[in-house]
Amino acid sequence: IIEGLIEKTPISSDYSITLGHTNSRESLKAFEEHFHGTLKKREVNVCDIGSIVGTHVGPGACGISYIKK
Repeated sequence: IIEGLIEKTPISSDYSITLGHTNSRESLKAFEEHFHGTLKKREVNVCDIGSIVGTHVGPGACGISYIKK
């Protein structure tokens, strides 16, 4: 799903990318490795996904936030 989204709305190289996770650094590490090619040469910020979204997606979820090109 994420690959398709990035193809349709490419990531701007002018801004940083934020990766979020719901209490699972292990899942985030795998997520980062999967998107290594997409994330290279970009500033990447990491944050916890808050309780409201986290309640809906559950533990171990990861997400990406970016500004489109």
